[in-house]
Amino acid sequence: MRTNESDKLILNCSSSMHQIEEFVESICDKLFINETYFGNILITVGEVFNLVKSMDKDFTLFCDYHTDFQVLSVAFWGVKESIIELLSTNSSLSETHDTLFSGSVFLIQSLSDNIDKTLDNTLQVSFDIGAIHNSIYLERSGLLKSYLNRLTTEKVKLSNDFH
Repeated sequence: MRTNESDKLILNCSSSMHQIEEFVESICDKLFINETYFGNILITVGEVFNLVKSMDKDFTLFCDYHTDFQVLSVAFWGVKESIIELLSTNSSLSETHDTLFSGSVFLIQSLSDNIDKTLDNTLQVSFDIGAIHNSIYLERSGLLKSYLNRLTTEKVKLSNDFH
């Protein structure tokens, strides 16, 4: 599917999550992608934005997408090499508290099907949309619940430490 100007997104340090939501919603509406995958795509694109924003205070991030109706690929230009390398390193839930960025890396890796660096240093995050499998949904849902439960548990432990 060819993209047009409304299928592109330019983000910088003053951009908002609302712009990302509109971009992902537009893609999902055009491709008839259900709300489960909408959530995966939205969180992934949002976390890429947050990761870039936290590691590069003066950035411009260009995004667009391409699809053959089997795979949806969201491409990001303007991502530093160090961020692409960070996303290329496998992350596990047990490592999410190790660094400031590990939660974002874990979510991006868990909620997408593939992460690639193209020849022109573009970060490409892909989703298998050809057959939206229940097993993939259940696995990703479990990973997201585990991640969120871990955050809640850590917050409770921290708040109890101050009493």
